Amino acid sequence: MHRLFVSSKNVEIRMWFSVKKSRKIISLTFALFLAFLALAFSAGNFFGLTPIIVNFTQANTDTVPPFISNMAVTSDKNGAALLWNTNEPSAAEYSWGTTQSYEGGTGSDPVYSTKHRVVLSSIEQNVTYHYKVVSTDTAENSSVFIGTFVIDNESDTVAPANPSGFKASVSGDSITLTWTNPRDTDFASVKVVRSMTSYPSVPSTGNVIYEGKAQKVIDTTPAIGVKYFYSIFAKDPWENYSSGSFTSAKVAAPEPPVVTAPIAPIDPPVKAAPPPTAVPVKIATTTPTTTTNVPTAASSTVSATASSTPVSATTAPEKEKTTPAAPSVFSLSLSDFEFYSKGGAESKLILEGNSISADSNKNIRISIPLNKLPVGFRSVILKVNNIEKGKDESQYVFAVNGARSETIVDLNGESGSHAFQIEVLGNEKKVLAETRGAFILDAKPAPLPVANLLAPAQIVQVTETIEKVAPKALPIGVAVSMSQSAVLVSNIGSFYDVYLILLKCFGAILVFFGKKKPKSWGVVYDSVTKRPIDPAYVVMEDLKGEKKKSAITDINGRYGFLAEPGAYSITANKTHYKFPSQILANRKRDEMYDDLYFGEIFDSTDNAVIQFNIPLDPVEFDWNEFIKNKEHLFTQYSRKEKIRSFVFNLLFLIGFSLSVASVIFSPSIFNISIFAFYVINITFQMLWKRKHKVTVLLGKDGRPVSFAMISAELSGLSIPIVKKVTTDMLGRFYLLTQPGVYDIKVEEKQGDETYKEIYRMPEVKLDNGVLTNNIVVR
Repeated sequence: MHRLFVSSKNVEIRMWFSVKKSRKIISLTFALFLAFLALAFSAGNFFGLTPIIVNFTQANTDTVPPFISNMAVTSDKNGAALLWNTNEPSAAEYSWGTTQSYEGGTGSDPVYSTKHRVVLSSIEQNVTYHYKVVSTDTAENSSVFIGTFVIDNESDTVAPANPSGFKASVSGDSITLTWTNPRDTDFASVKVVRSMTSYPSVPSTGNVIYEGKAQKVIDTTPAIGVKYFYSIFAKDPWENYSSGSFTSAKVAAPEPPVVTAPIAPIDPPVKAAPPPTAVPVKIATTTPTTTTNVPTAASSTVSATASSTPVSATTAPEKEKTTPAAPSVFSLSLSDFEFYSKGGAESKLILEGNSISADSNKNIRISIPLNKLPVGFRSVILKVNNIEKGKDESQYVFAVNGARSETIVDLNGESGSHAFQIEVLGNEKKVLAETRGAFILDAKPAPLPVANLLAPAQIVQVTETIEKVAPKALPIGVAVSMSQSAVLVSNIGSFYDVYLILLKCFGAILVFFGKKKPKSWGVVYDSVTKRPIDPAYVVMEDLKGEKKKSAITDINGRYGFLAEPGAYSITANKTHYKFPSQILANRKRDEMYDDLYFGEIFDSTDNAVIQFNIPLDPVEFDWNEFIKNKEHLFTQYSRKEKIRSFVFNLLFLIGFSLSVASVIFSPSIFNISIFAFYVINITFQMLWKRKHKVTVLLGKDGRPVSFAMISAELSGLSIPIVKKVTTDMLGRFYLLTQPGVYDIKVEEKQGDETYKEIYRMPEVKLDNGVLTNNIVVR
C-alpha cells in the first residue's frame, strides 16, 4: 500500500498571528474552543504542528496576508503534491528538500487562486522531506507555511468508491449520462466507456466517452435504434479503478407518420347474418427470449446488465429479458457477506436481521469470499434504491480482489432507508442466487465550515476521537452542570434530596397546569440555625396511619396542605435531621416562628389550610463545639469548597468544550441539544447569581458571623413589616423583601442558644427589596 504519513512525528504545524491592537477581543466561546483544541492536541497527540508564520507587508489598502488552511500532501507514482487553500486569491512559491535548506528544488505558481496544487518531483520513499510554501496576495502580503512529510515504500492498491446514481436519459438523438462522484479524499477522476455488445468490464475496454471530474456528459454519437451499454469507473492518483457502475440506453427510431385514408361513402345498412357457432381452439404459445452478454469474474473487474426498475426490499426488480428467471441453485444469505464502514479507520458493520445501520457520511465496502459463491458464477451485481424517496439510485458490479469479490459504494450522505439486492449471475444472466436487505443511514451532517481550518485527515482523526471520548465525558459534564445549578437553588445533602427535588419539579409542573393550587404554607426549618430546610418531605396521615397528603418544601422551606375534616398528624423528614425537635420541645414560638408543631394529633374542620411551622433538629450538631472549633472549621470548609469548585469547574469545562467540538466536527440533533443545554445552564447560573447575589455578615474582627439573625423592619406603618433571615456557617445570607427604607438589626447567637443584638445599621433604602452589600459590624 502506497500510503502517505502525515502524523504527529512527521508534520508539525504552529500558528502565530499578528493582530492589530484595534481589533476586538476574541469572544469567550471561541476562546474556549481554542483552549479545547490546544488540550486535545497535547493530550490526544492527534497530530503535531509546525509554524505557520504570517508576515505582514505594508500596502496602501490591504495589509492582511492570505490565510493558509487545509494543507495536505498526496503522492502518486510520479512524485508528491502539496494541496492547500487560501481565504483570498494568491500566487505561490514553494521549496522542498531533505533539510531546511530545501535543496530538492523550488517552483512557483503565478496564477492567483484560492485552491492550490503543486507537484514535487524526485521524491524518494521512506525519506523525511521539509517543504515551505509562500502564498502572496495581489497586495503583496505574504504568508509562510512550513511542514514535513514522509512517503512509505508500499503501493496503494485501494480504489475509491464507485460513482453513484449513474443514469442514462435519451434526448432527441443524444444520450445524457449523469452521476455523482465519490467523496474519497484520494479521488482523482472518472472514466466513462461504452460498448454496443455488453457492459465494459474494465476501463481499458470499449470506447472512451469521457475522462475527468465532471458529473455529466452527453454522448452525441449514438446510432439510431442501437442499444448502448455504459460503464463508469472512479480512479485515484495511483490509477486504482473502482469495480464500476453501469447503465444502458437506446435512441429510438422516429415513428413513421400516420397516414389518414380517405373516408369511403357509407352504404345503406345491411342485415347481418347470424354469427357462426364458436368452436374452442387450443392455441400453443411460445415466449421469445433475449440475452445480453455479461462480463465474467475472471477479469480484474466485472460488470453486469443494467435495469432502470427501482429495487425494492420486498419486490424483485423486472429483468431485461422476458424469460422467467431460473430458480436459485445456490443458497445465499446476507450473513455470507461482510460490510465495512470506510472513513478514516475501517470498522465492521453489524447485520441486524436484514438491516445494516451505517454512517451516511462514510462509504460502505461489501465483500464476500469467493469460496462462498457458486461454482461457475460469472458476476455479482448490487442494486440499490432509496425506499423513502422511491428513487432508483445505482447498480454496481463486484470486482475480484484476491480471494474475495467486493465493491465500494458511496450513497452521498442521503439519510434514510436504502433497499438493496445482491444477485449472483451465471451464463446468460441466469440467477444462481440472490439476497436482499436495507442500509439504514443516519442523518449525520458534515462538519461545520469552521472545521475546515484542519486538513481532511485531521478532521477525521478529531471526529473519531470526539466520538470515542464524548459519550463518556458529556454525561459527566451534564451531571456536574445540573448539580451546580441545583446547589445554587437548593441545599442538597444526599441522593434522597435529589429524589425530593425531582418530585418537587413534578409538583411545580402540576401547579403550572392548574392541577394543584397551593393555598398557604408553613415552614420547615433548622431548630438551631433557624434557616429554612430545602428539600424536606412532609407527610400528613390519618389516625389509621394512611397517608392523605404529602408535600416537598421549596427553597424557602415552605409547604402547605388543604385538609378535609378529620383528625391527622404530620411528620417531616430530611437527611441528617430528626423529627420531632427536642431542642425546642413544648415551645409555641421561637425568635422567628410561631405555631410550632411537634407531631401531636390535631383536628381539621371545613377544609382548613395546614400551616404549622416545623422545627427539625440537626443530627449530632453541638453548638458549643461549633463555637470552639469554628475557626478551624472555616479553614477546612474553605479548603473543601476550593477543591470542590476546582474539580467541578474542570469537569464542566471539559464537558462544555467537548459539546462545542461535537457540534463543529460531528453535528447532530443530539449534539446540538447537549450544546444548547450547556448554553441555557450557563445563562441560568449567571442570571441566578446576578439576581440572588450572596451577601456576607462580617464581625468586628473581619471574620464571618455564623448563624446570626438579621431582621429588616419597614417602619412608618401601623403594623410594621419585619423580614428575618439567618446566616449560614460562613456568614452568608440573602435578604429579599418588598422595596422600601428599612432599619436592619443584627443578633448573634450565643453559647446558650439565645440571641444578642450586636449591631444596628443606619436606615438603608432597598430599591428592589434586595440587600446587595455586605454587613460589617462596627
